[in-house]
Amino acid sequence: MAGDHDQAAQAIPEVAGWEELIESLRTLPQSMLAQLPENERNDPQVQQEVARLALSALGSVAIDTLGGDPDFPQFLPTIGPVLNVGQPNADTVYRAARIAPDGVYRLTGVLGALNQAVIGQVVPREAETGEGRAHLDLNALHVDEANRFDVMISAERPADWDGEWWELRPAAYRLLLRMVSNDWATETLPALSLERVDVPMRRGRVPADVLEQRLRAMPQAIGFLAPMFVDRVDQLRSEGFVHRFKSFDITSAGGLEGQFYYETVYDLADEEALIIETPIPETCPYRSLILTNQIYETTDWYNNHSSLNGHQSSPDSDGVWRVVVSARDPGIRNWLDTAGHPAGMIQGRWTHCSDTPIPTISKVAFDDIAEHLPADVAQVTAEERDEITRARRKAFMQRATANTNHNEQSVPERPTMDTEARARAYYQAINAGELEPLLDLFTDDATFHLPAGNTVAGKDALRQMYIGVFSRAGPQPQPIRIVAGQSSVAVEVEVTLGDGSVLNMASFFEVDPSGKFSRVSVYQRN
Repeated sequence: MAGDHDQAAQAIPEVAGWEELIESLRTLPQSMLAQLPENERNDPQVQQEVARLALSALGSVAIDTLGGDPDFPQFLPTIGPVLNVGQPNADTVYRAARIAPDGVYRLTGVLGALNQAVIGQVVPREAETGEGRAHLDLNALHVDEANRFDVMISAERPADWDGEWWELRPAAYRLLLRMVSNDWATETLPALSLERVDVPMRRGRVPADVLEQRLRAMPQAIGFLAPMFVDRVDQLRSEGFVHRFKSFDITSAGGLEGQFYYETVYDLADEEALIIETPIPETCPYRSLILTNQIYETTDWYNNHSSLNGHQSSPDSDGVWRVVVSARDPGIRNWLDTAGHPAGMIQGRWTHCSDTPIPTISKVAFDDIAEHLPADVAQVTAEERDEITRARRKAFMQRATANTNHNEQSVPERPTMDTEARARAYYQAINAGELEPLLDLFTDDATFHLPAGNTVAGKDALRQMYIGVFSRAGPQPQPIRIVAGQSSVAVEVEVTLGDGSVLNMASFFEVDPSGKFSRVSVYQRN
């Protein structure tokens, strides 16, 4: 009987490509550890974090292998809070879809209300890129009265198509969607559908050779993604950038156009802290700071106060943006929690800002933090911090699950109260210089968040702000498109300056149950 069992086992064939995948995974963590200094590679904590990073790469590639199909494309999760590889930005939801450079695709959907929603074409390094746009800004697309858009994507414009068209680059093999929120709680993701229109809409059984090809491609993809940044912190440390920011540009490597990065290594004991200081550019639609650990995994930002953007952190009264980095909560509103990681990276972004200043950093004793900050710096209690962090997590979780089915039929319901009319009344009052009707649109404790990052709070402060606006008799904002919801409304605005140039703005109004504005956030888009 034993001989029969051995013969049966020997007769079972191997699955082509499977052993190669398993063998590549067997040695992957060791090859990643080999890139680290000896003290780190021998640390059991770092070893397990390296294994986690390898699993994140495996998960990301596995999702693409299982669901990526150029003939039947869909936007799939690629990196993020669970697949924490490639150093995801805390404010960004990432999705990717496989495409073929000779395919003809149609992108349709309903526009959301985001700080940024951009699709980029991914091409191999050193490949011919062509002359077409590298990125498609969804916020700049033409939409109909129902807020829908319709775009053809192909190497050449289809002869019978006179709508929006995006030229497909010669070697493009993937579309990478980045959906960036400033206000996690109120900004909404777009609903998207991507289809290939030059092949029949019927997917039969996938041939064995195609499945094998995908399986055999996994080791190389995982072997590229997993160790890609594992030694970046140590590299920057060796260059001397510890508590000193270095700027860098990755636009040519797939980074967003108009995005400026700066980063530094941090190295802190529990009794130490860093204070980051920088002016905020005059116009700056998006700014952020995040942390990573020693192997460049983004520090858990959804369960900790470990990331900040322009909505989440205001400058001090002197206009300077100050942020404290420490292991313990200093009671300062603008705080980045190292969350148990004594060393790692601090990374900042300015996106489409009028200037790109490099912040300064001061290392101070934790107990002396207050001596290095303005007397009126915003502070929070331990209870308030817990409430803020819980609210962040709730907003993040709800944002991450919104529109995940990409159902383009999910048009926002008609609001029960006419938030659109309230938005129009606001711009009518602004352009007519009518102060009291304008102020009557706000709650007594309303807040107004300006593009530069400052916040105006309360009706008295709003009154002074609008008196200044009216005294300057500046150009009048014109609402171009309004998207109204049950308790919020987003408005695309154009402002024509004296020299004929046009500023593109976006305003987001939150409406309380009484029908008044409780919060207004304004962003400049160019």
